[in-house]
Amino acid sequence: MNCGSSTGEAETFWPDYVGQILSRLEGAGFSAHVVGGCVRDHLLGRQTHDYDIATSARPDEVADLFDGTVPTGVQHGTVTVVEFGTPVEVTTYRRDEGYSDGRHPDAVLFTTSLLTDLSRRDFTVNAMAVTPAGQLVDPFRGRDDLYKRCIRAVGKPVDRFEEDALRILRGLRFCAELAFTLAPDTERAMAQTSQGLTLISTERIGQEFRRLAAGNWPVVLRQLAEGPYLLNLPPPWTSLRVGFSRLLADGWTESLWAQARTLFLSAWQAVEAPHRGDKPRDKPGHLPATPDFVLAMTLFFARSGVEVSQLQQIARQAAWGRRTTHVLRESLETTQADPLKWERTLWRTTLFSRDRMAVLAGCFCLDVMDCVVDGNHVLEATRTALVQSLVESQPLWSFTDLAVNGQDMVDLGASGPQVGALLSTLATSVLCEHLQNVRQELLTTARHLVLTNFGAQRE
Repeated sequence: MNCGSSTGEAETFWPDYVGQILSRLEGAGFSAHVVGGCVRDHLLGRQTHDYDIATSARPDEVADLFDGTVPTGVQHGTVTVVEFGTPVEVTTYRRDEGYSDGRHPDAVLFTTSLLTDLSRRDFTVNAMAVTPAGQLVDPFRGRDDLYKRCIRAVGKPVDRFEEDALRILRGLRFCAELAFTLAPDTERAMAQTSQGLTLISTERIGQEFRRLAAGNWPVVLRQLAEGPYLLNLPPPWTSLRVGFSRLLADGWTESLWAQARTLFLSAWQAVEAPHRGDKPRDKPGHLPATPDFVLAMTLFFARSGVEVSQLQQIARQAAWGRRTTHVLRESLETTQADPLKWERTLWRTTLFSRDRMAVLAGCFCLDVMDCVVDGNHVLEATRTALVQSLVESQPLWSFTDLAVNGQDMVDLGASGPQVGALLSTLATSVLCEHLQNVRQELLTTARHLVLTNFGAQRE
């Protein structure tokens, strides 16, 4: 781990446009620092995309200094500077007063003190700042916690979680994303204040779980299986606690999950590569269904004994998006079937009608559960290998792969619902190997079907 420079040493790591904003704020007589997650990620050697700036300047003073700004959260002191092409959030130093709803501050008061601003943040690793000259400001020893790979609350832990219960889920998620562990006093406070999770919106719960599932979730498996956190989430989220308990008993570890994820990603790349880009994605605003997230959630749902209807309810509450929900549903349905007993025709129709990632994730999940539940931890990816072999010989993935199209059916005399019915019949015949996907052969069959089934109507 590269934990960067110590306090007093100079090291800048941000792009020029961030430097220009810092320089302009300083030139106008204000103090300004790069703060938060980008500092943490830089010290960890992780790639940084977003940069946040905290300053003594008030929102109106920030807006006066730059030609292009957007008042994205003026009531909380945030103005987004867009003058240099890339948006950067610039937020006034602040302190929060009162959290009567257990989620949001009752009042936000601006201050000129960076220390006051850092002291209101959730975890020490997020409560660091860097001056424009590159000096690290670390009043809560966040850099030491990075060395220790530890998530520790700023100040008195109970106060932090009583202020905002979402920080409980964020703490678990940071552990999973960074492969860190919770400081004992922080974990005790999280459990003690976990009832506050009843105040969190299901959409925010879904956002945290999405990132947790795509990370090193075995790091917090004990907390999810034995802690009170899931008990304070709305149903059917509570059903997942059974699954985490079973996964804990199965002996899942960070290294085992890393191995499983690597093997699955390799299998998915082999299956997906020839067809990249031919499937719809989530609507804007929703994260796409990433393979590691789909595999993890399928494993969670399958070990929990969650029904498809419960999965759909969770996905809807979490606002995971239509595409993601579709993939997760079909993946879980695959685990509930017995793919090894499927005939070749059923496999072909399944690959045609279901999402490739869903089928592969469901089969891989079954393979993984077989080896882990048996305790030998030797993955014999029988179903996964079968999917990969069948993908290579799959004749159709969608109706667009047919050698004929809807206009061809219209030219033969079909209309309305008849067009779709004809294409569906032809696709089924190809998948069942009754026909080859050859244009002339399909046209001949379609012409016969039109004359047989619709001739009387046309006369």
